[in-house]
Amino acid sequence: DYFWSLSGGFDLHQVLESIPWSLRVEVCMNLYEDVVRQAPMFANVHRSLIQEIVIRLHPLVALPGTWIFHEGDVGHEMLFVARGTLQILTGDHEDVLLATVSEGSFFGENALFFSPAR
Repeated sequence: DYFWSLSGGFDLHQVLESIPWSLRVEVCMNLYEDVVRQAPMFANVHRSLIQEIVIRLHPLVALPGTWIFHEGDVGHEMLFVARGTLQILTGDHEDVLLATVSEGSFFGENALFFSPAR
């Protein structure tokens, strides 16, 4: 029910795979360009770089209470929060709240340059 309410019942990836490349790029730009440009490192880069980024994004729907990664995991990607909020927890029982991030936030950017443990 949760995924259905977010997606309207269709698989965006499947739709994008069925349309021509140039149209796919434009759809992804319309969906994700503003989210990506909110990260300072991408705010003023050329449109062609943003196109290369948005075409490679993979939406992740996380149900409330879902772990996206655990402390100590090696990072391989940067994540953008398009909707909702996330809590960053730490501690022996992952019960200490470090921060809450919301729409427009991003994290994991160090994983683009290094593969650090989170």
